[in-house]
Amino acid sequence: MWEVREKQQLAAEPVPTGFFNMWGFGRVNKQANQPVKKQEENVTTCSLELIGDLIGHSSSVEMFLYFEDHGLVTCSADHLIILWKNGERESGLRSLKLFQKLEENGDLYPEST
Repeated sequence: MWEVREKQQLAAEPVPTGFFNMWGFGRVNKQANQPVKKQEENVTTCSLELIGDLIGHSSSVEMFLYFEDHGLVTCSADHLIILWKNGERESGLRSLKLFQKLEENGDLYPEST
């Protein structure tokens, strides 16, 4: 799975140009005959970072939708649509629900006799 990361560039750093450099691919150096762009104070660039595999499809992923708080939906050539959730977030939500339920039932703090 890939994640888009934003990076703030300082004025002293070279500013990437072109489509591939916008996504962190290719080289940042300039040719001698290219004009030098005036650098802005704060420039935000995006890069793709591999953070994990989407194991579950038996064919290539054709499309995906990313929902920041809820996860990722993928559709592949094998005609499967899979909803991928953030495991850490879901685990935290389950733990919170468990503690809330225990507190409601009075099981969280056992009575001392």
